[in-house]
Amino acid sequence: MDYKQFTSTWLSLQASNRFLKICCVLLIALNFVALIGWLNKERMVILIPPDLSKESEIARNKASEGYKKAWGMYTASLIGNVTPDNADFILESFKNRVTSEIRSQIIDQVMEELDSVKQEKISSVFEITQVAYEPETDKVFVTGRNRMMGAGGSSPVTN
Repeated sequence: MDYKQFTSTWLSLQASNRFLKICCVLLIALNFVALIGWLNKERMVILIPPDLSKESEIARNKASEGYKKAWGMYTASLIGNVTPDNADFILESFKNRVTSEIRSQIIDQVMEELDSVKQEKISSVFEITQVAYEPETDKVFVTGRNRMMGAGGSSPVTN
Protein backbone atom coordinates (compact mmCIF):
# COMPACT_ATOMS: atom_id res chain seq x y z
CA MET A 1 0.00 0.00 0.00
CA ASP A 2 1.28 3.42 -1.02
CA TYR A 3 1.05 5.65 2.04
CA LYS A 4 1.46 8.96 0.16
CA GLN A 5 -1.38 8.13 -2.23
CA PHE A 6 -3.56 6.99 0.65
CA THR A 7 -2.89 10.22 2.57
CA SER A 8 -3.68 12.46 -0.38
CA THR A 9 -6.83 10.48 -1.17
CA TRP A 10 -7.94 10.52 2.47
CA LEU A 11 -7.31 14.27 2.84
CA SER A 12 -9.14 15.07 -0.38
CA LEU A 13 -12.02 12.86 0.75
CA GLN A 14 -12.21 14.76 4.05
CA ALA A 15 -12.07 18.11 2.27
CA SER A 16 -14.81 17.00 -0.11
CA ASN A 17 -16.90 15.79 2.85
CA ARG A 18 -16.43 19.15 4.67
CA PHE A 19 -17.45 21.04 1.51
CA LEU A 20 -20.60 18.91 1.11
CA LYS A 21 -21.56 19.45 4.78
CA ILE A 22 -21.28 23.23 4.32
CA CYS A 23 -23.38 23.00 1.15
CA CYS A 24 -26.08 20.99 2.98
CA VAL A 25 -26.24 23.53 5.83
CA LEU A 26 -26.51 26.40 3.32
CA LEU A 27 -29.24 24.63 1.36
CA ILE A 28 -31.25 23.96 4.53
CA ALA A 29 -30.92 27.64 5.51
CA LEU A 30 -32.04 28.75 2.02
CA ASN A 31 -35.03 26.38 2.16
CA PHE A 32 -35.99 27.81 5.55
CA VAL A 33 -35.78 31.40 4.28
CA ALA A 34 -37.81 30.48 1.18
CA LEU A 35 -40.45 28.79 3.37
CA ILE A 36 -40.77 31.87 5.59
CA GLY A 37 -41.09 34.08 2.52
CA TRP A 38 -43.71 31.81 0.99
CA LEU A 39 -45.78 31.73 4.20
CA ASN A 40 -45.66 35.52 4.60
CA LYS A 41 -46.44 36.28 0.97
CA GLU A 42 -49.72 38.11 0.48
CA ARG A 43 -51.83 36.29 -2.06
CA MET A 44 -53.82 38.21 -4.62
CA VAL A 45 -56.71 36.82 -6.61
CA ILE A 46 -57.77 38.52 -9.84
CA LEU A 47 -61.44 38.14 -10.77
CA ILE A 48 -63.40 39.40 -13.71
CA PRO A 49 -67.03 39.32 -12.57
CA PRO A 50 -69.67 39.01 -15.30
CA ASP A 51 -71.34 42.30 -14.40
CA LEU A 52 -68.15 44.38 -14.38
CA SER A 53 -66.12 45.50 -17.35
CA LYS A 54 -62.75 45.56 -15.59
CA GLU A 55 -60.75 43.26 -13.32
CA SER A 56 -61.32 43.17 -9.59
CA GLU A 57 -58.45 42.33 -7.25
CA ILE A 58 -58.73 40.81 -3.80
CA ALA A 59 -55.85 40.55 -1.34
CA ARG A 60 -55.79 39.52 2.30
CA ASN A 61 -57.15 42.78 3.72
CA LYS A 62 -57.99 44.93 0.71
CA ALA A 63 -59.97 44.80 -2.50
CA SER A 64 -60.28 46.94 -5.58
CA GLU A 65 -62.95 49.56 -6.15
CA GLY A 66 -64.77 47.44 -8.74
CA TYR A 67 -65.05 44.50 -6.36
CA LYS A 68 -66.46 46.68 -3.58
CA LYS A 69 -68.94 48.29 -5.95
CA ALA A 70 -70.13 44.85 -7.09
CA TRP A 71 -70.73 43.78 -3.48
CA GLY A 72 -72.51 47.07 -2.76
CA MET A 73 -74.83 46.51 -5.72
CA TYR A 74 -75.47 42.92 -4.64
CA THR A 75 -76.27 43.90 -1.07
CA ALA A 76 -78.53 46.79 -2.12
CA SER A 77 -80.40 44.49 -4.50
CA LEU A 78 -80.70 41.85 -1.79
CA ILE A 79 -82.07 44.22 0.84
CA GLY A 80 -84.09 46.37 -1.57
CA ASN A 81 -86.11 43.64 -3.28
CA VAL A 82 -88.18 42.09 -0.51
CA THR A 83 -91.46 40.21 -0.44
CA PRO A 84 -93.16 38.60 2.55
CA ASP A 85 -92.15 35.19 1.14
CA ASN A 86 -88.41 35.86 0.85
CA ALA A 87 -87.91 38.09 3.93
CA ASP A 88 -86.48 35.29 6.10
CA PHE A 89 -84.11 34.19 3.32
CA ILE A 90 -82.89 37.76 2.87
CA LEU A 91 -82.24 38.16 6.59
CA GLU A 92 -80.21 34.92 6.72
CA SER A 93 -78.25 35.88 3.61
CA PHE A 94 -77.55 39.36 4.93
CA LYS A 95 -76.34 38.20 8.36
CA ASN A 96 -73.25 36.59 6.85
CA ARG A 97 -72.31 39.68 4.83
CA VAL A 98 -71.95 42.20 7.68
CA THR A 99 -68.87 42.62 9.87
CA SER A 100 -69.13 41.60 13.50
CA GLU A 101 -68.54 45.19 14.66
CA ILE A 102 -71.90 46.43 13.32
CA ARG A 103 -73.78 43.14 12.93
CA SER A 104 -76.11 43.44 15.93
CA GLN A 105 -77.07 47.04 15.19
CA ILE A 106 -77.68 46.50 11.47
CA ILE A 107 -79.41 43.13 11.83
CA ASP A 108 -81.84 44.58 14.39
CA GLN A 109 -82.79 47.38 11.99
CA VAL A 110 -83.13 45.04 9.02
CA MET A 111 -85.13 42.54 11.06
CA GLU A 112 -87.53 45.29 12.16
CA GLU A 113 -88.07 46.41 8.56
CA LEU A 114 -88.55 42.85 7.32
CA ASP A 115 -91.06 42.12 10.09
CA SER A 116 -93.12 45.13 9.00
CA VAL A 117 -92.95 43.90 5.38
CA LYS A 118 -94.29 40.49 6.46
CA GLN A 119 -97.00 41.90 8.72
CA GLU A 120 -98.28 44.46 6.22
CA LYS A 121 -97.86 42.05 3.28
CA ILE A 122 -96.03 44.57 1.12
CA SER A 123 -93.26 44.12 -1.41
CA SER A 124 -90.32 46.40 -2.04
CA VAL A 125 -88.60 46.82 -5.40
CA PHE A 126 -85.29 48.69 -5.60
CA GLU A 127 -83.87 49.85 -8.93
CA ILE A 128 -80.22 50.91 -8.77
CA THR A 129 -79.43 54.14 -10.60
CA GLN A 130 -75.89 54.88 -9.42
CA VAL A 131 -73.02 53.29 -7.48
CA ALA A 132 -70.26 55.50 -6.09
CA TYR A 133 -67.08 54.63 -4.22
CA GLU A 134 -65.40 56.99 -1.77
CA PRO A 135 -61.71 56.01 -1.38
CA GLU A 136 -61.09 58.30 1.63
CA THR A 137 -63.57 56.40 3.80
CA ASP A 138 -63.50 53.13 1.82
CA LYS A 139 -67.31 53.19 1.50
CA VAL A 140 -69.66 52.34 -1.36
CA PHE A 141 -72.85 54.35 -1.87
CA VAL A 142 -75.72 52.84 -3.86
CA THR A 143 -78.58 55.11 -4.90
CA GLY A 144 -81.74 54.24 -6.74
CA ARG A 145 -85.53 54.20 -6.76
CA ASN A 146 -87.60 52.22 -4.29
CA ARG A 147 -91.23 51.20 -4.89
CA MET A 148 -93.43 49.66 -2.24
CA MET A 149 -96.35 47.53 -3.42
CA GLY A 150 -99.08 46.20 -1.21
CA ALA A 151 -102.55 44.77 -1.52
CA GLY A 152 -103.95 48.20 -2.44
CA GLY A 153 -101.49 48.87 -5.28
CA SER A 154 -98.10 50.55 -5.47
CA SER A 155 -96.89 53.62 -3.65
CA PRO A 156 -95.03 56.51 -5.29
CA VAL A 157 -91.38 56.01 -6.16
CA THR A 158 -88.92 57.19 -3.50
CA ASN A 159 -85.21 57.83 -3.97
